[in-house]
Amino acid sequence: YFTPLRDPNILLPTQGSDFLGRAIATPIVKLGGEHQMAKLNWHPITRGGEPAGELLGAFELYLNEGAELPFMPPTRQDVYQVPSGIRPVMQLTRIEVLTWGVRHMKKFQLAAVN
Repeated sequence: YFTPLRDPNILLPTQGSDFLGRAIATPIVKLGGEHQMAKLNWHPITRGGEPAGELLGAFELYLNEGAELPFMPPTRQDVYQVPSGIRPVMQLTRIEVLTWGVRHMKKFQLAAVN
């Protein structure tokens, strides 16, 4: 039973080729056409009571009380696009690895450095 004072929980089973675990999330409940943007949060995934990873997601629950529901996100080749308001900001990152004292290592696809 749902009341606006007590938000419902969502049970999210995750699976690939087999069952990976479950996560529990609490959505943002939107009453009467509110326009609060959902934020991405990490939700722990458990399998048999043991930690099995984390799920990054944002969840919204719209209650249709005569208010207009939001439009569906755009699609590209039958796949919904993540709205830009909740899409994580990506940036290019460079990683440098410097090692000393590596001995007796076999050569594997090494390129000449000038």
